[in-house]
Amino acid sequence: MPTTTVVAVQVNDGSAQRSEVRSITTTFSDPVMFNGGTANAAAAFHVRRVADGTSVAVSAAVATDGLGRTVVTLTFSAGTGTDPTSALNGGVPSLADGRYSLTIIAGDVLNHAFQPLDGDADGVPGGNYVSPDDPIDGGSGELHLYRLFGDATGDGIVDQTDLGQFRSTFNAGAGNPLYISYLDVNNDNVVDQTDLGQFRVRFNVNVWALGAPPSFFVTAGARRRPGRRGTSSFPPLPTARSWAARG
Repeated sequence: MPTTTVVAVQVNDGSAQRSEVRSITTTFSDPVMFNGGTANAAAAFHVRRVADGTSVAVSAAVATDGLGRTVVTLTFSAGTGTDPTSALNGGVPSLADGRYSLTIIAGDVLNHAFQPLDGDADGVPGGNYVSPDDPIDGGSGELHLYRLFGDATGDGIVDQTDLGQFRSTFNAGAGNPLYISYLDVNNDNVVDQTDLGQFRVRFNVNVWALGAPPSFFVTAGARRRPGRRGTSSFPPLPTARSWAARG
């Protein structure tokens, strides 16, 4: 019989942005059971920050899709590995800046024949699922499993393109069609000077050059992603008052 595999892993809602990463959704090829039952499903999933191996506490919501496959959505508990600012004002915690890996433990995920997950998709039951590395130069099957506040395009760097998006939403509040929630770092329903401060310190930083928080910003020479144009310092910006006056 065919083995049970991981057929899809989705970051957030599938959109490109990596300014906030609040969920990871895994779809299996078949209905599955979890060691210890559905209430213990989170134990099968391990999310770790690549820079220092920090584990992120997760919660798991288990569902079934229209094809009868098991779908598990992970969210992150406030604490180690998450950005405390992202949880302010009732926000769902986001991963902290950095690159992450997802491992699914094969022996904790069983199909109807009680075979363990074929996580490495080699046709043999057993073998953990381990997410791709997301190298800086790209590659097959990348998940872009990283977070960098301000990265509206999801390319792993906060640059001029992201600045354009930030400009477009600056001083916009919830209910305004220009409001972009993932650039509202503290979830206060307006993109303002607080968010600009967080964006500014990440400008021209790339996620592959990050160490571990809290002092994850490295030397200026390592901040730019190779092959990308941009300045080494944050460009002059209009004041909040002048942006607001745009109408």
